[in-house]
Amino acid sequence: MIRSRVVGALAVAALVGCGAQGTVEGKNPFTATPFTAVVTASSAAALAATPAFADERGGGLFVDPSGAVVRLRADGSTAALEAHPGNPGPTGKALRVFPLGGGSALVAAEQGGFLAESGWLIAPAWRDALDGPGLHFVAASPSGP
Repeated sequence: MIRSRVVGALAVAALVGCGAQGTVEGKNPFTATPFTAVVTASSAAALAATPAFADERGGGLFVDPSGAVVRLRADGSTAALEAHPGNPGPTGKALRVFPLGGGSALVAAEQGGFLAESGWLIAPAWRDALDGPGLHFVAASPSGP
């Protein structure tokens, strides 16, 4: 009983004694200080007015005015996606980009449908079954497109 009272008294003394030491030169550490926001401008990327999409990383896949698929990064920089060397032929100009989820996309191009993944435009086995210029929409189910 006496031991618990002694411990309680020491705890109260420690809390009271530490209160004055939490300040710096008598200033309240919880006082707000002025903050000046710095805005940096980045150059605007030239993009075509075609269907495209943004992703959760703050960027997205878009078509530029020349018909190339580009990844737009959050900082405003762009990187072009290249046709995979294993493709049977050229992709032609990209027309639209649709999200597939998980970092990939379906690209409707002049020469059919292509998968955009890991920086490449990949011709899937079913590419010829899609009419690239005729592909205007992609439907998504709860499990994905």
